[in-house]
Amino acid sequence: MSFIEQMTGYELKKWREQTPSVKRKTFELLETAKVVDGTTGEDITGMFSIKPNLGSTLPQHRQYKKRGDAIAQYNEEQGGFVFTFYNLSSHIDNDLTKADLARLLFLATYLSYESNQLKFDNGTAITKKHMPELLGLKEQAFRKFYKTVTALGILIDNGAKVNMSADYFYKGTLPKTIKAQEIAYTRTYVNGIRELYKAYGTTRKAGQLGLLYLIIPYIHLETNILASNPKVQDSYEVEPLTLLEIATLLGYEPQKIARTLTSVKLGDEFVFMITQVGKEKYVVVNPRILWRADKVPNTSNTIDVLFQIKKRKSNS
Repeated sequence: MSFIEQMTGYELKKWREQTPSVKRKTFELLETAKVVDGTTGEDITGMFSIKPNLGSTLPQHRQYKKRGDAIAQYNEEQGGFVFTFYNLSSHIDNDLTKADLARLLFLATYLSYESNQLKFDNGTAITKKHMPELLGLKEQAFRKFYKTVTALGILIDNGAKVNMSADYFYKGTLPKTIKAQEIAYTRTYVNGIRELYKAYGTTRKAGQLGLLYLIIPYIHLETNILASNPKVQDSYEVEPLTLLEIATLLGYEPQKIARTLTSVKLGDEFVFMITQVGKEKYVVVNPRILWRADKVPNTSNTIDVLFQIKKRKSNS
């Protein structure tokens, strides 16, 4: 279907008012136009139809894509998001504690778009002097944390401003150099992380918030199930990690892992859902906190996959 056939009566009237040269230039632009997902940077040309934006000066155009509109609305409802890359693994338990990871996740929610500078929501720059109060840390604990993260290059302090390294956290269009098959990453939602940090960030449970970083490599793209093959695209081929396997990966005693995961909640919701199929237990992460796919979470699909696990394994 051509873009002219998609036009409303009003748009068709506006189109007819354009000069031949404008119409020709518009056709040329639309023939070579690329449609890029603003969230992931993915080239999705051909997946969605495009037509001129007749509400502004031609030959600008806009794209009509239901998927983009839906995920944009979902992202906005969660307060926006920051990309979190799993590049700190070599420093975990050596330089960084689980509580430090929670603090970094929280600070990342204050990143400004594209520049990666830390700013309050009103646009005021966040500097070192603001951070003890923002993080809820006493001076000695803050000095230790700050010395570590700046020495590792996670935070870059330029005096009047502080930036976070884009190697670890980034707010903006996902760089084309980032390949889903080469690096584990997720969207970290602002509202969810801030709400959790406000409730637990300055308590003994701060370390449990750090688990949200540790599980990134195991989050399945479409379902948010923790899995041994998180990159598989067919949801029914996913191999979920058992609760015992998760305990081993996270360094927790098996008898304590369930209590650890369920003791932290996002309001009335669990951060980690533990589901049992037969004798095995599996874990799903709340998509209002971490979400990898570039479409709105499909809860029914996630639950359906979980219920089908035992049946699928029995038939294999």
